[in-house]
Amino acid sequence: MQQLNTLIDRMLASGLPEGSIAALNFANKLNGFVYGLFSMSISVVIYSLLSRLTAEDNMVEFKEKLMKALNVITLIILPVTAGAVVLGHPIVSVLFDRREFTGRATSMTASALIFYSLGMVFYGYRDVHNRTFYSLQDTKTPMINGIMTVGFNIVMNLVLVRYMQHSGLALATSLSAAVTTILLILNLKKKISGLGGKKILGVFIESVASSVIMGFAVLWLYGISSAYIAATGKLVSIVILGLIIGLGAIFYFALIYAFRVEEAYWILEIAKKLVAKFAYWHEF
Repeated sequence: MQQLNTLIDRMLASGLPEGSIAALNFANKLNGFVYGLFSMSISVVIYSLLSRLTAEDNMVEFKEKLMKALNVITLIILPVTAGAVVLGHPIVSVLFDRREFTGRATSMTASALIFYSLGMVFYGYRDVHNRTFYSLQDTKTPMINGIMTVGFNIVMNLVLVRYMQHSGLALATSLSAAVTTILLILNLKKKISGLGGKKILGVFIESVASSVIMGFAVLWLYGISSAYIAATGKLVSIVILGLIIGLGAIFYFALIYAFRVEEAYWILEIAKKLVAKFAYWHEF
């Protein structure tokens, strides 16, 4: 369904000003890279785990693991979304800006990236819920919801493209991801009750608050270093931008840690193990 939505976006973008299709393609690649790196990895792991728990008829742990997977996606993807909104233009500029890639192309791509990123967390939720239905031996519900979402995406494309051009197509994609997520949640609640909705919502709110605070901090850091970035070469610009993103990530997880979000401790333990492994192999 995602490929069909992308095809429809490209068809409608063909009637827009020059560069619209390219802007959508570049923005979608950046968005897809982050989405694939985190959300897809989590959804693949959770599928095998939930399938085993379904076979064991262990619904208590089934619900617990599903809730943890959704919360981890929230904690990882929402700050990425905030970063894309705040640093969308400089990220695109540093990665793609060259002689053939003009300032106009940078602005168009950055705009599409921002609106695509708004739906990134819903892409993650959607994939986890789809895998959850598959683990319950239900392939019909995700298929029906996918068809409904394609119809919704077409309608929103036709409406938003008139006012926002190619950015409207990106926003329509994000809105359709949100709609299909809501439909999947409602359908799953009919199958399984007590999914820990209050805790999931609580983690979401805490992550949103932390992401907003982090976004302002990153914006301030970029503001005081933007002049230096503009005066340096691409390699130095990438390093500075990477440092800003890294500091933003540390600040965000410090805030989440302060909120005492259970999954934050789990993510921190994984990070510690990765750092320890890296240090071990670096010695050799």
